[in-house]
Amino acid sequence: MLLCAFPVPLAAEQKRLLGDAPEDLEQMRRFRAEQAELEAEIQVRERILSEIHDRVRWQLRDGAGGSHRVPAEADMLTGAWSRLSYNFSGATFFYPVDFSESAWGEKVSFRGCTYRFDADFGASLYAADAVFSGSKYGEQVRFSDSIYRGYVSFAGSTYGGEARFEDSQYDGDVDFFGSTYRGSVTFANASYERRVRLSGSTYGLHADLSGCVYRDQALLSGCVYAADVSLRECQYRGNIADFSGCVYRENADLAGSIYEGATDFSQSVWHGKARLTGCMYFKNVNFASSTYRERADFGGSTFNRDTDFSGSTYHKAVVLGDSVYGGQTNLSGCTYLMGAYLSGNTYRGNVNLSRCCYRGDADFSESTYEGSAVFEACDYQGYTYFNECLHRGFVSFSGSTYANYTNFYESIYCGKANLGGCVYKKYPDFSSAAYFGDVTVAGARFSEQAPSFAGCVFNPDRANDFTTADESEYSIKLVDGYPENARVLTVSELEHLANVGPEDKGFTRWVRGLNSRRRRRSR
Repeated sequence: MLLCAFPVPLAAEQKRLLGDAPEDLEQMRRFRAEQAELEAEIQVRERILSEIHDRVRWQLRDGAGGSHRVPAEADMLTGAWSRLSYNFSGATFFYPVDFSESAWGEKVSFRGCTYRFDADFGASLYAADAVFSGSKYGEQVRFSDSIYRGYVSFAGSTYGGEARFEDSQYDGDVDFFGSTYRGSVTFANASYERRVRLSGSTYGLHADLSGCVYRDQALLSGCVYAADVSLRECQYRGNIADFSGCVYRENADLAGSIYEGATDFSQSVWHGKARLTGCMYFKNVNFASSTYRERADFGGSTFNRDTDFSGSTYHKAVVLGDSVYGGQTNLSGCTYLMGAYLSGNTYRGNVNLSRCCYRGDADFSESTYEGSAVFEACDYQGYTYFNECLHRGFVSFSGSTYANYTNFYESIYCGKANLGGCVYKKYPDFSSAAYFGDVTVAGARFSEQAPSFAGCVFNPDRANDFTTADESEYSIKLVDGYPENARVLTVSELEHLANVGPEDKGFTRWVRGLNSRRRRRSR
């Protein structure tokens, strides 16, 4: 049943009639008469809304309680008119609107409405579809603490003041697409059972979307955040979480979130600080082709499947360390204009870090690479640290240029290691490393001084090539075919190596002991 189609006779004239009176006497009389008529209409409208509101408000049953503003339906007494449907579409409300604590049992539509003053729809129950799309809110509006059982649309709306949607529950599909929030907005602690579309929206002031739970697709692509935004400690349990193509003009906090489906942050621009620490990604995640103009921190995260950061540019320091990368990891083609910190990582699949440019320091130390690792054709301008790493598979640094000090100290290479074709303009330190597979330095060029392989251990059963480029200012001094102050594995050590692997407990400690035993013998 449709209860009412809302009257709109003088709504379009509201701004004019609430303004200054004209100076002409006849026009002034007409203006005063229209003002009186408008005031009468306002009173009628307010009375109608009040009567409707009184008859759709819910009340608690005797003895019922609860912490949520909307009680369980078993504890709720709905209004006498709650089972009717309502259509307020296209109405202009030039007075405050209060529909808080309402129970709407059938479809309700506020499509295309205009609200000149505050509007309150909070703490309400919408048992069927609710449509608020294409509306304009001049002042504060509240939809918080509400329950939506059916489809609900707020798409294409404009909010001039503060907008509040926090602590709400959405059981059906939700659409906020293409909205503009000129004031602050909060969706904090909302729960979405079905698909939610928040994409294509613009946020003018602080936006709080923290603590939300998305149990189906979460679509937040193509948004512009002009001020700080918080999306921290959210749970994305659906098969897709899409943040691609967003622009963050101030700081963005997405720390501590869980993503159970495929996640896409690609082609985004982060003008402020980006904080994505302590996150967990269960499926593929894509951060490719993004730009970070301030510090970006992804530290302490777990990436269980494939991860793509390729083609991104970092203008300030970036932290990608102390994390676990479970699938294939692509960090190729990136530009780091300041420090890049990727230390303490574990890569369970292959990792590609080729064709990158590092203008500041780069730290890859104390990391474990269980698959292949490719660092080829990179340009390192600052200090570079590869020390104390464990490479279980093939690793290649070939074709790279190191303009400053480079440290490979105490790393372990279980597979083939390609250090050839590189240019070392400053001193490189390869000392105390263990090479159990083939190793080649062929074609490398050392400009400042010869590299140090002191304390290194090599496998005599593998192919080892220590020839440098013809144009190299310094060559590697060899003794019995191996770098000076290095040694080869003994027969007993080779036998032990054949029976253990890098996955065995104590393997790293045993390798470190090889160097300490050599130092004791040399003394």
